[in-house]
Formats: sequence, C-alpha cells, structure tokens
Amino acid sequence: MWYHFAFMAISLAMFGLAAGAVLVEVLRKREPHAALATTGLLFALSSAICFVVQLYIPADPETQILWTVVAFTLISVPFVEGLI
Repeated sequence: MWYHFAFMAISLAMFGLAAGAVLVEVLRKREPHAALATTGLLFALSSAICFVVQLYIPADPETQILWTVVAFTLISVPFVEGLI
C-alpha cells in the first residue's frame, strides 16, 4: 500500500476507538468481569477475521472506491469491538 494509507490507518483507529467509546456510554451498564471477557473475545476474533478478509480485498483506491470503503470499514471493526 502507498504511504498515505498509514494516515488513513491511524484515522480509522481513532474513529473506531471513538465509536466504541460512544457505544460504551450509550449501552446499558454491565458487570465488569463478564464485559471484559466478552469484549476481549470479540476483539480477538474480529481482529483475526477482519485481517484475513481484508487481505482478499483489492487495494486500488483510484479505480475501486467501493472496495476501498469496505476495506476501511473492516479495518475499523476491531477497534470498535475493543471498547464495547
């Protein structure tokens, strides 16, 4: 990938963390130990699954905008799951 994708990756990580923080505030309060176990498992699974799926998406933002949006969305999913 080109160097400017590093900036996009950082932006997606920040977006995912902010979206997860908003979801934590909006969702009802839960028991901390069960929530930590659940979110840890979801983060681990979503990180592995989204990484593998993202490898099969063609990365050419100049001609395939839809695939680029899908790839960026997949990259931000683990960051949201990490905070829920």
